[in-house]
Amino acid sequence: RNDETQCQPCPSGAFCWGEDRIGARPGYWRTSVDSDNFVECHNAEACLGSSYESGEVQQGKCADSLGYRGPLCASCDDDYIPRSDYSCSKCSDTVVIVVIALGTFFAVIAVFAFMIRSTVTNAYEERSQTSIYLKILTNYIQVMVLTSNFDGKWPE
Repeated sequence: RNDETQCQPCPSGAFCWGEDRIGARPGYWRTSVDSDNFVECHNAEACLGSSYESGEVQQGKCADSLGYRGPLCASCDDDYIPRSDYSCSKCSDTVVIVVIALGTFFAVIAVFAFMIRSTVTNAYEERSQTSIYLKILTNYIQVMVLTSNFDGKWPE
């Protein structure tokens, strides 16, 4: 209903429970509890919609168990990290991250030590191809990592 108590059609993205009681459908968010404006959520699984079981009208409910919160359920809880597709992912355990980082660090150090050792050892030999291949491989990997970090649009 509007202020003059005339019935209006149910807005798109809304549940209408009768009289002036309306709420958001799953996948939608109500801009305010006094508004008839419903906005489609960026991530439909994050917005659960509204319910009128409690007797109070809500803007919408987020999937709290999956880490969503805030307007349009577009923010993540503290233990979650936002992704580019508006979804939230649970953060990894700190111990796992530290172990992976240390393992990667020591692996890189070992590869560099091997390359330096093989270059020095084979420097005086006439046909030292191992160090040449390793240098070519390292150069290739560096170029591939650098080009993968560019956020450019490649021609089709």
